[in-house]
Amino acid sequence: MVKYTFLLLKSQQERFLSRLGETGVVDVTVSDWRPDEEQQRLIGTLSAYDVVLAKLENVRAAWEKDKEMPASAPYDSAEEAVRAAGDSSSRIDKISADISKAVKERDELAVWGDFDPAMFDRLAAEGVELRFFVSSAKQFAPEWERDYPLVRMDGGDGNVRFVVATQGEELHFDGAVEVRRPESSVRDKEARIAQLEGELAEARMGLARAVASVELIEQAREDVRDRLSHSKVVSTAGEAVDGSVSVIEGWVPEPRRAEVDEAFADEGVVVFTAEPTAEDNPPILLKNNRFARLCEMISNLYSMPGYRELDLTPFFAPFFILFVGICFGDLGYGIVTFLGALAAYFAMRKNDFARSVGALVMWCSFAAMIMGSVTGTFFGMELRSFKALENLPFLGQMDMFTFALVVGLVQIIYAMFVRVYAQTKYMGFKYAVSTLGWALTVLVSALAYVLPDAGVPFGFDSPVYIALVSLFMIANIFFSSPGKNIFANFGSGLWGLYNNVTGLLGDVLSYIRLFALGLSSGIIAGVFNDLAVSMSGDVPVLKYVIMVIILLLGHTINLFMSAISSFVHPLRLTFVEFYKNAGFEGGGRAYDPYKAKMK
Repeated sequence: MVKYTFLLLKSQQERFLSRLGETGVVDVTVSDWRPDEEQQRLIGTLSAYDVVLAKLENVRAAWEKDKEMPASAPYDSAEEAVRAAGDSSSRIDKISADISKAVKERDELAVWGDFDPAMFDRLAAEGVELRFFVSSAKQFAPEWERDYPLVRMDGGDGNVRFVVATQGEELHFDGAVEVRRPESSVRDKEARIAQLEGELAEARMGLARAVASVELIEQAREDVRDRLSHSKVVSTAGEAVDGSVSVIEGWVPEPRRAEVDEAFADEGVVVFTAEPTAEDNPPILLKNNRFARLCEMISNLYSMPGYRELDLTPFFAPFFILFVGICFGDLGYGIVTFLGALAAYFAMRKNDFARSVGALVMWCSFAAMIMGSVTGTFFGMELRSFKALENLPFLGQMDMFTFALVVGLVQIIYAMFVRVYAQTKYMGFKYAVSTLGWALTVLVSALAYVLPDAGVPFGFDSPVYIALVSLFMIANIFFSSPGKNIFANFGSGLWGLYNNVTGLLGDVLSYIRLFALGLSSGIIAGVFNDLAVSMSGDVPVLKYVIMVIILLLGHTINLFMSAISSFVHPLRLTFVEFYKNAGFEGGGRAYDPYKAKMK
């Protein structure tokens, strides 16, 4: 980034900002910004637009999925569309609730048959009253029909409903409960439901017009964003020479500074450039290759890197995908998610974010397919149980346990060397000596553990090992605080060594979760397979139907649970173990160029 400072006359400010917005390259510094009343209103409007657009996109997706998308014309203005979207949504919710209530009431009335409520008043004029009772089928006594003028109706729910005509005499029905006389008929409720459905169709049409106005609302949102951006820059611009000169600062990516120089060469603006300092906190523009960009959505969940800090996305991306594959760890599940992600990738041609998610899921699914092939699991089945595959060298549970720990240790050591590289690049090699000493200590210790088994005479009692570790420990302890005296370095170095040693074991053991999640997913899948076989019965055709239902339901549940855990736990290992050992601090802000085009 290059720091730009623009000096211009106050009278030229609007023209300058218009030109700056058209350029769309400069990230304008807006420090100490406090929104005024108008800016707060713009922020509220922008938030309302975002909420409405998200809701309308969900409505559009649901209607298109159900093939119920009605054709309709957009509204004349975004404000009208937003207002109609809110009103129509509220009406749809209320009317839908009223319809559900009316349908329930109609079904309750249907057991009494079709009648005219005015009949009650006519009978009352003759001194006859109809009373309504409900009892269970077991408690209904047959003699009641003989002793009383009643009509019995079976509701099909195990209860008996009956109506008794009385002229004021006492009624005794043990076990029966008298209920309130219906105030309306089935015909009335059906008419009410038809009326509500008409109102619902009208409200849906209003919402459909709002959906058709999405582009109009998006344009209005961009206009509001432009106005807010412009207002923010104006309100935070510095002043000089008794307010007659405006001072505006901003940041430009180094490859694009020529565009800015050319744009303001003849604008009567004085331009100063400078290299950024650590105190400036310049914006961050990530530059990753096509593969690493897929994992930027992961790193953005944590924090942007500081200006003098490495972007760790390309460093953790392969590990993250591998970790997801280990947690998923099933060839069948990997194939299913790969095909689903592939379908979503081609279906979402107009949504770049959705396509990026689909591409990342495909990579993770491919890793799951590899790990499932290595461990020999296919929808919870052991591939070695098939005679043709029984001699293949599949990894067992203890192999995967060891593999998870080894991968964790490799990532931790890798993170330490990434930290060494970052410290050397941004601070100087002397600040990286301590970290390098600790990283090399861990590395040679790991080699001393495994090499003797391979016939290499390099163990913990080897003189070469002892000499190397002693040298690395001296570097780690006495270069912990460059620039301080030897006693301060020694004290802080010992404290740092204590933290490193105690933390390393916990960090490595954290990777056991990779093995545990993969194992639990396979066990649960196997349980559903056993349930499908044991609970399907012996009926020739029916047993296969039951088996398929259990398998589909069980593996769908397991796939969903595995997908969640396979995302969350690699995320935790990345942000806690890898970021910590790589020395990541974060706190940067994303590069956001000023692009407002005022009319």
